[in-house]
Amino acid sequence: MADPRPRPPWGRPRQRRRPRPERQAEPNASASGISRFPPGPEGGASPDRERKTMFRIVTPEDFTTTPWKNGGGVTHEVLRDDGAEPWRWRISIAEVSTDGPFSVFEGLARILTVIDGDGLDLHTPDGVLAARPFQPLAFSGETPVDSRMVNGPVRDLNLIYDPSALSPSVEVIEGPAQVDAGPGLTGILCHMGQAVVGETSLPEGAFALGQGATITLGPEALCVIVRLG
Repeated sequence: MADPRPRPPWGRPRQRRRPRPERQAEPNASASGISRFPPGPEGGASPDRERKTMFRIVTPEDFTTTPWKNGGGVTHEVLRDDGAEPWRWRISIAEVSTDGPFSVFEGLARILTVIDGDGLDLHTPDGVLAARPFQPLAFSGETPVDSRMVNGPVRDLNLIYDPSALSPSVEVIEGPAQVDAGPGLTGILCHMGQAVVGETSLPEGAFALGQGATITLGPEALCVIVRLG
């Protein structure tokens, strides 16, 4: 029987939520801007009506796709630092279908988050880095990496940035929750479920980047939050 599920633009069906290791204590909401409770009758998006919000939404159809030279996968560029040369940051989604070396980015740093598949073992001169589902992994872009798939192909979200210019962070958030984007530049990948940026619904697989909005996650939502500062 044919698979009735809609397929994302990059080909294979998006995997649903998989078990993850036990979380550490939740961060303080006032420090992180995250509320772990659904909005009450006095909550909602009303604060966004009182302040200016500017978010750009990029769907998978708008990603710039580039096959790897070694044939081992493709990179879907989502967004990069517009107007800067050289760019200070780039957000992309990689499809990894074979084992092999990573590209080296001199003077840059990386935060990699596996969003589909069982993960990657990243072999470096200093040991093996374990990239596991929904666990952001930070390492130097200058580090030589020989990647090995744990159990077949994966997809991962990559933030590559200039550490001399930025101190970004990446966090995986499950709904229900509210995230205050604040005045700094904040991005959100809606991996599954319902996510609303201000008053605009974000489709599954889409990425939003901007500032000054409340991001509301529904009960089944799973999103990756990127704070660029």
